[in-house]
Parts: sequence; structure tokens; C-alpha cells
Amino acid sequence: MKLLILACASEAGQTDAAKALREEAARQGHEALIRDPFAWLEKRGDGEEKKRRKSAFSRRVERMADATPLTAPFLFSNAKYAESFLREVREEGYGAILAIHPYAMEAVSATVRRGETLPPAYGVFTDYALPAIFRAAELTGYFLPHWTMTEDLAAKGILREKLIPVGVPASRRLSEPMEKEAARNFLVLPRDLGFYLIFAEGMSAGNVSRILDEILARAPEKTLVTVMAGRQSEERDELAARYAGESRVQVSATPERIDVYLSAGDVLIMRPDGFLASEAALAGIPTVLYPALPGTVDAKNADFFAAREMALKAQSARDAARKAERLVLDRAQRERIEVMQKRGSVRAAAGEIIREAAAERGKSE
Repeated sequence: MKLLILACASEAGQTDAAKALREEAARQGHEALIRDPFAWLEKRGDGEEKKRRKSAFSRRVERMADATPLTAPFLFSNAKYAESFLREVREEGYGAILAIHPYAMEAVSATVRRGETLPPAYGVFTDYALPAIFRAAELTGYFLPHWTMTEDLAAKGILREKLIPVGVPASRRLSEPMEKEAARNFLVLPRDLGFYLIFAEGMSAGNVSRILDEILARAPEKTLVTVMAGRQSEERDELAARYAGESRVQVSATPERIDVYLSAGDVLIMRPDGFLASEAALAGIPTVLYPALPGTVDAKNADFFAAREMALKAQSARDAARKAERLVLDRAQRERIEVMQKRGSVRAAAGEIIREAAAERGKSE
């Protein structure tokens, strides 16, 4: 079977989820292609023009979302490219579709609402709350990170039998983490090093600096803080320049073997992205969640993990640094969080999603 996986390239969590699904599809003998749902909004042109158009589109839909009480009316724009989307699905012979972003889910739903026939198409949620823009109710099924989302989706008119709580699709490397000692040996780090990790994706350089300054003001010399800035090249360069003379700080892009870093770390500070927090829980690294705007999906993600004692919520940059420091020093608290992470994580979600999609494809043939 050939799978189409739709995920926004600008979202680290979605990209990682898509890669995990592609990895699992290959393990089960299927081919999978990852595409950005914005691809069908763009005409052929140079990279900078495409980037400019995508940025303009994103700003436009955000303004429309803020300006209207209706549920995501701007997503009807996806129907305009349904024809191009449908043409590719047919030409490539996809047997199933996995849509990870609400835009992607709406793109598929818009095509179905036009009366077109598609292969089995599923929504894959990586956050623990519904975004306000969600309205795509025409898919074959919906894979949920947790059963607590079922009521919200049922309220949107989606049949309960379409809702499949399976967990978040993470790579097997994270589902089967290395022992801390082995991970530190791999990274050539001493056992007694206080090792902080900061996922800077979605955080400003200023906020990361405030966290770093607070940690460095109190941390001993035998400390390393690794800042993983992901795709944020400007923030990465700014932070690297600012801390160039500080031996306890390392600023880099997100490493390929992020699983090794998560296994080696004592504590992780990050914004409360649902997928990335789930990766951290699978890896078993105690996590401090940077404050999010009230009412946002990120804020609801933070509430989810904190309520289950799988992470700590911070109220400010200073509070994030202080909570991280306490976790580094307090082994009992770290172990309590690790126990709750293990209890609350699902380790085979990617495999279940691929098997379900393949089985549904088999029924439709």
C-alpha cells in the first residue's frame, strides 16, 4: 500500500509524527510519502516566492480567525485546491491518507464534501485539545492521543465509532529509550554532569535567554545546558552569539538522534506542544513546560500533562529555570515524574495507526 501523510513542514511536532509514521509504514512493508498540505496552494515558482505566499496565507487566515465568531470559515479556501489534491491522489495511487494538521484534515474533508471518492482518510491528532479552527468531520476515522478528546470531537458531530484513542505516533527510538549511562557514554558526557535541555522551538530568543541566565546564575561549573533551536535559524544565531563565551551552554539545531539527548538529560524545558511533550514522556525525561497563553491548545496540553504529574507547569521564565534546577537536584521528584510518564504513555501508537489504515484499505478494495 502507498500512503500519503500530510503534515505542515513548519511544525516540528507534526514533522516528527509524520516521520514516525513513515518509518512504521516501511517496517510493515508499505511505502509512504510526506507532503505539506500547503503544497496545493502554491503554483510553481522559486523557493522564496513560495515561502512568501505561504507566509502571507498564514497571516491572512489568522486575521480572519480573530475577526469572526464562526468556526474556521477561512478553511473553505481549501476547497479551491481540492481538484489539484484529488488529481495527485489518483495519479500516485495512494491507498490511504493520514492528515496530521487541521488544515490537512480540512483539505481532505473539502474534497469529500464535493462528492469525490477518496481512499480511506484519517485525522491524526498530536495535541490533547481541539484547535478552535477544527471542523473537518468527513474523514474515515480519527486517531486520538488520549480518550479524553472523544467528547469534544463527538460534540462536533463526529460519530463515536470513528474515534480511535491510540496515543501519539512517535519513533520507536523514543518508545524504546537508551539507559541514561549508555546515552551519556554515546555523547561523551560525564555521569555527574547536571545536564539541562531546552527545546527552543516556538520560544523567542529573549525568553530562552531569561531561562538560561537564571540557570547559569545558580548552576555549578559541572553543568551543561543544550539549547536545541530547531528551524529557528535567527534565534539560534542570536543565542549562539550571546553565549559564545559560556562553556556551560551549547546552542545547536535539533540533533538527528534527539532520542539519545532525551535519554541522557536530567531535565527538559519546552513549550507545551502536545507531540513534543509526548516524546519527552516516552523518553522518560522530567519536563518543565513553559507558560502558554490561556485558552490556547498549548495551555490545554500543559494542563493535561501537569494534571497527570507527567510534567511541571511553569508560570514564567524564572519559574521554569527554578523548577528545572529543583528537578536536577531532587532525584525523588525526578523519579516520581518518570513513573507517571511511563504510566501515561502509549508506546506502539504509530504501528497501530498504520495497521488500522491498511486494514481499512483492505476492506474498501
